[in-house]
Amino acid sequence: MVWFDGLDLPLLTTLESIFFENHPQQLQPVAGHNLSEQGFAGVGLRELGVSSPPAHSPLLRYRWTETEKTLEALHRARGGPLVSLEFVNPLTGAPAVATFACEMHRLYPGERSATKRKTGSSVYVVLQGRGSSVINGVRFEWGPGDIFVTPSWASVDHQAQEQADLFAVSDRPVLQALYLYREEELAERQEISGTFVPLQGVVSTADVIQNGH
Repeated sequence: MVWFDGLDLPLLTTLESIFFENHPQQLQPVAGHNLSEQGFAGVGLRELGVSSPPAHSPLLRYRWTETEKTLEALHRARGGPLVSLEFVNPLTGAPAVATFACEMHRLYPGERSATKRKTGSSVYVVLQGRGSSVINGVRFEWGPGDIFVTPSWASVDHQAQEQADLFAVSDRPVLQALYLYREEELAERQEISGTFVPLQGVVSTADVIQNGH
């Protein structure tokens, strides 16, 4: 299991728009179990006339079984070393969280993915598998539990040693709303100029998980 909190705190801090609100009843009553899934998990279906909160999806849990099934279906249809999907609001098709995108990328062993660059940064969490990513010519190796960041307009491509799943959050929705988002695929894969070497004495998340600490 990997626990990761993706927050829009840096953006809200910069915009001076942070608020904290207590529940009006101090303790939120429990109305049932997995109610959001019961109402919003039907693919291509929604209750007539139902509306969505403006800031986030009404579906609170996106099951891994459905995510993996969709990734496999995409790969069967598309092929290639990389398939990607986005978690969206089932009522509007907008991002699950209005201020950042939530994505899942599945990498298959073999060739490197196409080199792309985009405005806005991304934070990647390695759910499972091993491989590497080239960021502006520098190769970063990763394994289960590792986290790495790609800066805005950095040239990025990925390669898996074994089948791997990467969860990512990105600034894309905000930049799209401001008409500042741009993405392009380079004609050729970028050259690798070096390999990232962690500082001595720094223990990676993958090492901690592997050693059971």
